[in-house]
Amino acid sequence: MITQCCIQALYETRNDGAINLAKQFERRRCNHSFKDPKSPAECIESVVNISGANKHRYVVASQDIDLRRKLRTVPGVPLIHLTRSVMVMEPLSTASAKASKITEEQKLYKGLNDPNIEKLQESGDGSGKESITKKRKLGPKAPNPLSVKKKKKVNSPSDEVKDKEDTSKEKKKRRRRKHKSNTNVPVSNGTTAAQ
Repeated sequence: MITQCCIQALYETRNDGAINLAKQFERRRCNHSFKDPKSPAECIESVVNISGANKHRYVVASQDIDLRRKLRTVPGVPLIHLTRSVMVMEPLSTASAKASKITEEQKLYKGLNDPNIEKLQESGDGSGKESITKKRKLGPKAPNPLSVKKKKKVNSPSDEVKDKEDTSKEKKKRRRRKHKSNTNVPVSNGTTAAQ
């Protein structure tokens, strides 16, 4: 993602390769004026640092040392830079570590010291059955239809009589195969059958 001010700064350099590469990225509207754009570092800082927090959870990749120094004070901003053609993600900043520790402690103590939980227990008459829904017990399941043997049809006596009558009326046609004679079999007089 790239901001409008960064694109404007690239247009001023007239580096066609960098401009074409930047056009492939998604653009982020920074709401700075086109006539008087901010420097790329100021623009990125204003987009990421919204009232002291990384509201949109951006990851910043920049070679600008001053910008990275400023963004280390904002909690929750991962920073990436290149060092000798190797992409490096910076370790957790002190501001991010403090913020994560505070949120973990709040989550930990919230369940123990939350006054709303005591109110819920008192209003529920201490039974707690209202909040817990009963789980429906499932009965036995049917067997797998593919593994079950098919049932045999039970014929009634009237059906058997009809079947016997049908078979007696219609005889099965026997299929007779014609045997080809082997032409290379020697006949008793010493010649082959084809001669």
